Amino acid sequence: LKVFERNARGVTLTIEGNRLHLRTTEAFALISVNSDRWVEPRGTAVVRLASIPSVSGLWLMPRMAALENHPTKLRIVLDVDNRQADLA
Repeated sequence: LKVFERNARGVTLTIEGNRLHLRTTEAFALISVNSDRWVEPRGTAVVRLASIPSVSGLWLMPRMAALENHPTKLRIVLDVDNRQADLA
């Protein structure tokens, strides 16, 4: 399955790549909506992080295990998206 074409300016998604992007975006949105419905037990610290995929994959994910195994029992909610984060 060829999902992108290389060109002089970088890469562009193929038709199949666009389809895959749309389907995975829908799937992750559905997971996000449903996981937000869960109620945290009292005393659980929830940390919500938003990141673009490159930062998440290259820097954050290698450090996630250390954060999740922290003695304070942190629960980390990670939102990975190419859109600009709403900091309001």
